Order: sequence, then structure tokens, then C-alpha cells
Amino acid sequence: MIGLFSRSGMPLAELDFYFKRTWKLNDFGEGSFSIPINHLKTTPENLNYNNLVYVPHDKLPPWAGYIAKREWEDYSTIRVTCYSAEKLLWKRVTPKVLETTGTPSQVVKRLINHMYPGFETLPVTIGQLWGGGSNQNITYNFTHIDEAIKQLSDDTGYDWDVLPVIDNIGRLYFSVNWYEQRGIISGYGLIEDRNLELSRKPLSEEGDMVNYVIGYGAGSNWSDKPISEKQNDASINQYGLTVDVIGFEDGKKSQLESNTLAQVESTKDPFSAYDFTALDYEKTFYYLDRGNVLPVELYSVGFNGGVIGTEGLARITGMTYDHENNKTELVMEKYNG
Repeated sequence: MIGLFSRSGMPLAELDFYFKRTWKLNDFGEGSFSIPINHLKTTPENLNYNNLVYVPHDKLPPWAGYIAKREWEDYSTIRVTCYSAEKLLWKRVTPKVLETTGTPSQVVKRLINHMYPGFETLPVTIGQLWGGGSNQNITYNFTHIDEAIKQLSDDTGYDWDVLPVIDNIGRLYFSVNWYEQRGIISGYGLIEDRNLELSRKPLSEEGDMVNYVIGYGAGSNWSDKPISEKQNDASINQYGLTVDVIGFEDGKKSQLESNTLAQVESTKDPFSAYDFTALDYEKTFYYLDRGNVLPVELYSVGFNGGVIGTEGLARITGMTYDHENNKTELVMEKYNG
């Protein structure tokens, strides 16, 4: 069931159509549905741009966002494209100069509390904020709120999302959340030919890992820029030394050490991406969510102990639910802890 809500979150209508939707870790996803032009609920009020959308599921996480695009597919059908709630934050920017100081979650809180302009309020509030991490000192200048949070997530290695909430009068709004790591580590396995259906290209491996990172901060010239160098010895011993240089010029020395360490930890191992489809087998769908880490067992791709096959942990970074066929396409990455 697709719930339609006004921009302020008040309920408008419910639709019973297939709704294909995508979730992405630390980014926005998309959803879409098609509706006949002559349907009783095909009205400008219901399908207005920026109306909010909420789509529950009895096993998978709910999907929510807003109407972003309408296409007349032919003379009988309208295709409606929606963006998930993370993209709502693109609609506002910071003030001309917004100085932020504190832990990453305090930066996020300040961003949400100082959205510009403020004459129409977004249905967004502060949710669950993990309070750890090194202090940040960042100045924003008319920066889109979602881009600021995405960059903070990339720099620190922490996760974020925007989740739907329906209050006791049926109004829909959204909470912005910040995590040390989103998702759970589960023992429930994804196993080829049981609850996994492999795609034509199920596994991609890249050998360009980086195990020595030189991070630099703000300064008028190179002699003034603070420098942090971090390495992972285990990776260097196994794969050899690979160096990268990354700038954190929006920040100050206080967060340079932690941001550089986060970068080397995220790139110290070869990158392995899995692309396959989870089937609605037993409890499988209950364990699917962005950030969740699950055991994966494959016998036809990868290498394990000198033979073809893969056993290990992988983290969900993207999901697409095929409503019509009741399958969930997964994008996963090898998880090294």
C-alpha cells in the first residue's frame, strides 16, 4: 500500500499499486509506481510535486520520501518517480557562513537546526545521534544540507540516514539519524541456491587498495598545512605499499588525525562488491536492511582456500525491492570489521 501525504505530512490518499524502491547506505534511494490516468485517485492534489510518500512492508524496512517526477508513459498511464527522505535535505542550504564545532553528531544537529531559508519548514527533526568521534571544526557557506552530511560521513567513516515516523494523528515526518555504524551484524546466512539468486556478474574485485594515507588540513600554503600520516601494517605486509593523499581542508587539525585514520581503515583491503538477489525464503527478508552484515556462502564465484567459492561476511550498501516479483536485489561489500 502506498500512502500519499501533503508536504506538511498530513494524509491524502492510499494507493494499491506495485512500488519498486531502492535503499542506499549514506545516500538517497529512488522509488516509482505507475497509475492509470482515469483512476479516481489520480488527482493533482494527490500527485503534487514534493508530496510525501510512505510505503510499508511486512518484512522489509518501510520506504519513504517524496514525489520528484511525473511522466506520461502513454495516453493511459502516469509513472511517478520518488526520492527517498535523505534527498529532502537537498532542498535547504546552510546560511552564508555557518561555523560548526564539536563531535560529528553535534555538527549534524547544528546543520539541521540552521537550515536556510527558514520560511517553510521541512517535516524533519533530530532523531538518534551517536555522540562519539573526534571534534570537528568546519565552516559551511551556502552548502546543501545533504551534501554537508554526506561529506562528513565520508570523512569520518560514520553512517547516517533519514527515517519515517508516523505520529499518533497519522502525520508523517522524518528523523535524521547519525550512527557509529548503521545496521546489525547477524549470523543469518545468505546462501547460493537457497535464498540467493546470482546475477550475471555476481562478484567484482578491485586490487587498488590504499594502506598508507597522507591527510592534510587547511592552510594558506603547503608549509602551513597540518599533515597526518596513517598506515595499516597488516595490509602493507600482505599486498605491498600503496599511498594516497587526501585533503580535509574544510576542517582543522583537531579532526585531521581521526579522518585520516578512517580513510586508511576503509581502503586497507581489496574492494569486493557482490551483486545478487535475495529470495523471500524463510526469514531472509527480515534480515535485509542498509548496513546489515550477513554471512555469504557462494560456491560458484570467488576464491576460498585455493578453490572456487566464497565464504565470509558482507555488508548491505544498497537494496532494490522488486514488488512485482517479490525479490530484493542486493548490493553488498566484503566486510572486514
